[in-house]
Amino acid sequence: MIDRTIAIETEDEERRAPEYVRFVGRSKVMNVVGEHELTETETGTKLTNRFVVDGSLPGVERFFKRNLDDELDNLEAALVEDLEVEV
Repeated sequence: MIDRTIAIETEDEERRAPEYVRFVGRSKVMNVVGEHELTETETGTKLTNRFVVDGSLPGVERFFKRNLDDELDNLEAALVEDLEVEV
């Protein structure tokens, strides 16, 4: 039933800069609770994402799961552009 990107208003609930943020997001069709965690490794940094999606329309959870990688790629591209660094 859901086949396009939906705007979600997010708000941080907990932040431990720069390694952790927990947020909630709300829209007309879904609520999201998410966490982003950065962990130092021997070769750089590992990013771990956790999400719980509660949809009010059929297919919301599947849509979110199917499109998450593309949305994270968009976020990475925006960050790289903003920071003017090469990956």
